Amino acid sequence: MGRVSSVKKEIDPVSEEMERKQHKKPGMTFSKKLSYLIQYLIIRVVACVIYWLPGRLAFAAGSFVTGLVHRFDHRHRHRVHKHMTRVFGEGRSREEIAGMVQDFYRHLGWMAVEFIRQIQIKRDDVDSLFDLSEAQTFQEVFGRGKGVICTTGHAGCWELSGHLSGLMGLPVYAVARPLDNPYLDRFVKRIRETGGQKILSRKNVLSELRKVLSEGGMVGIIQDQHARKNAVWSPFLGLPAATSRSIANLHLRTGAPIVVASVNRIRPGKEYRAHVWKVIEHPPSDNYSRDVEAVTRSVNEGLEQAIHRYPEQWLWTHRRWREPPSDGGPDPV
Repeated sequence: MGRVSSVKKEIDPVSEEMERKQHKKPGMTFSKKLSYLIQYLIIRVVACVIYWLPGRLAFAAGSFVTGLVHRFDHRHRHRVHKHMTRVFGEGRSREEIAGMVQDFYRHLGWMAVEFIRQIQIKRDDVDSLFDLSEAQTFQEVFGRGKGVICTTGHAGCWELSGHLSGLMGLPVYAVARPLDNPYLDRFVKRIRETGGQKILSRKNVLSELRKVLSEGGMVGIIQDQHARKNAVWSPFLGLPAATSRSIANLHLRTGAPIVVASVNRIRPGKEYRAHVWKVIEHPPSDNYSRDVEAVTRSVNEGLEQAIHRYPEQWLWTHRRWREPPSDGGPDPV
């Protein structure tokens, strides 16, 4: 039950901690402030409508909007189709892949609705909405008192994952990249923290993460997006992918176990299932680089289980596979 965001980009707190110089951004112009404010007001109006609509109508609206996106946004639809074909093509027909692409866009619409309406979910609603049959594994790991590093990637309903963790009383701290729009950033952060989780900015966050773990808390970090700096080339869904080493670094330096988990939708607004895909505890060796590679590969394998189980519930629009390693590999996707 880790935590990531539908709007944040790659989180790499350990690597970014090494970059001490923070470049100060120039002041925001009036026109930019006005643009951000207009964007924020439009989104607030849409969010209010989605919030107050009956559940069935809200999810139908989300599905309708992303259905239009699927139909008219040729560039991203082609990318999603290409990604799914590369990963599933040998075992799926063209018709099946096309159906999976449609299901993915529907998933995006439903997830947007779920994010807006998740503040309606209270602690008393957890047992009726969520299948927590696998939560015992998570509770057992958490009960060891060593802290937990949790990652969902962009698998399942990742926004609900953090909300659920907070509702269950877990001291969860999720790392997120602040949005460029400050008005929208505050709005999104308020929604994310409603259930009890805390959002940390990814800038110079390493010391805070270590403190949380030393106190037996839980941190949520994303690791399934392309890493631009200090990457580990690790297999992901059968293709080499530049992967952040943050989770591996934090695990090896603190000894906190890693839990690869997700919350997946069974019926929109009605039924969700919390999964624990993998628990990772890698004993350090005398070869740190090899340890980082092994932990990173293990995390990717856990995320792959979630994606193969619910193939439509992952962020296929992201350009996960780009330039290949220098020793060869497939063309960037």
